[in-house]
Amino acid sequence: MGKIHIDELPLFSTLAVLTVGSASVELISKSSKTKEAFSQKRVLENIVKKAKGRFIVPVSFFADIMRAYVRSSQNGIIIERTGYHIQQSLIKNENNYVDALSIIEKMDVTHAVEDDTLYVAVEARRVGLRDLMESELELPYAKYYTEYWDTPFVERADIKAWAQKGHLYQLSTMADPDTLLHIKDTRKLLDRSFREKQWKEGWTLFEDGSGVTCVKTEFPGVTSKMFQWWFVWHVEEDIRYMLWFPPAHYGISPSLELEEKLKDSQLNIFEKTHGEDVVHLVYESTQIDAMSCAAARPIEWHSISFQNPQMRGFKEEDLTWMEENHCVAICGGTRMLHFFAENEDGTGGTLYTHFWFGMEQDADGTYHPIKGARDESIVQPILNISQHAVKEFAQLAHVLPRIYAEEGEKSAE
Repeated sequence: MGKIHIDELPLFSTLAVLTVGSASVELISKSSKTKEAFSQKRVLENIVKKAKGRFIVPVSFFADIMRAYVRSSQNGIIIERTGYHIQQSLIKNENNYVDALSIIEKMDVTHAVEDDTLYVAVEARRVGLRDLMESELELPYAKYYTEYWDTPFVERADIKAWAQKGHLYQLSTMADPDTLLHIKDTRKLLDRSFREKQWKEGWTLFEDGSGVTCVKTEFPGVTSKMFQWWFVWHVEEDIRYMLWFPPAHYGISPSLELEEKLKDSQLNIFEKTHGEDVVHLVYESTQIDAMSCAAARPIEWHSISFQNPQMRGFKEEDLTWMEENHCVAICGGTRMLHFFAENEDGTGGTLYTHFWFGMEQDADGTYHPIKGARDESIVQPILNISQHAVKEFAQLAHVLPRIYAEEGEKSAE
């Protein structure tokens, strides 16, 4: 592998290996605990040429591999990279093929040349809060990101929601464990009467060592179809994830397998939303500073695999029931469940968000408490994610109807 070694790459990197005629692309993921690497690989045929000892590639290579924006201007082609270093490169070329190395060198990414092979490793992480690039500002939905920052602090949807509900998610206000939903009882959400009369907001610790936070968000004007569409649409660009919750969402990438699924017009929206190969690589913070409303401590990328709802306790027939009754369950990782149900009066829907902690899951979906006794160590993570969930979904409820009206029909489902 020349001068680039997998074990030296950062967590979540894209490794491109360019040889004449083709390029292989790997998404390298290393566990922060084990440092064992695994990869997803795809091959791009006939995109690399060589002329006078230089590797020549189409400008689309930079969009495909580096998550860059490529656009034409009067002076040439502009490439803006959305990666760790935000840089712009202006090139003049009529046939849209460029010297790969000359552009890569300007973008400050790890690269090496060995014989007839060029290696390029792009770190998949972001710098945190940043200004939008020119290419992003030209997108029709950029206004929702800038609108957030232009809105007075006390008038922002997320701030108003936390002012209303923050008291439920304090150290001193832990709820009675008998009043909140345990992960083994998720099928109760299928009962409208339970949702409307018995389901409660708040956080708690269960005696078996697990804990939960439960957050309710009203989504006026939003249907279950729109809510599920969001989990397909927002993964394709950083800015889409950023506008969801500007203070704490910094970047997103689909896994290589999900990227292929998103392009497949034969797949329906459910197939693009669920499955072991539906993995979102996200860069966000779940710790928000109350005074600045910015991330108190940014974190590196982490992966979220969106499982079939059956892995969260629902049965196969429940999926048909949900579709017929205008409900949808989005299950991320092993602890997250967003259950969205349309209101009977047609005014929109209600989201019931849950994050469970202190549990581990077997391959068949069975959950077991990790410690088997009340666990105080999970309190702070619960309180952190509680504030994040209250705020991010209040902001999403504020912008989703307008975004879907403008972008929903453009997307292939």
